[in-house]
Amino acid sequence: MKRRNFLKDTALLLGAPVAVASTGRLYGAPASIQPRDISDLDKFKLPLSRAAVPVQLWDNLAKIGKLWENVLTNDVEGMAFHDDPRIYFDSIGLDSSDRVLINESVVMLRAMADPELKNSLAAGNYEVTFSKLIEAGVLDSREPSALQSKIENVLEANIEELRASIATLKPTLNPA
Repeated sequence: MKRRNFLKDTALLLGAPVAVASTGRLYGAPASIQPRDISDLDKFKLPLSRAAVPVQLWDNLAKIGKLWENVLTNDVEGMAFHDDPRIYFDSIGLDSSDRVLINESVVMLRAMADPELKNSLAAGNYEVTFSKLIEAGVLDSREPSALQSKIENVLEANIEELRASIATLKPTLNPA
């Protein structure tokens, strides 16, 4: 009998930590498994670190990503950006110089934040959509890129040599 009671009491003592663990941890939950509130800006930084982006750029890139998301998904934020991008950029701590504001991406985002353009897209009225994009300057031709300029300069500098090379080519198309 004593042996049976001893085994029963021992089993109860051995089961006590399991019972404590199932109802709550004896010493609390470790920090590694506690849920943490991670800001959206911090979530954006992990892919940047994996891509070897310099640390100095992380905050601005995270702010820009958040800017696009907020402007395109939140009507109030979109209107604030559409009405005055300079004030909006200043309010979130980004550069609001003229150089930034005339950037093609900023011009496109401002146009996409226009409620009339959003409504025309939703309604499938593409004439209004294109007129709004033209009005906003999205479809204007921009200055040529540096690569395009270099190619044009090389072609212009060697125009006579190119013409001579083209003239010596024999037609390779056989109509038969």
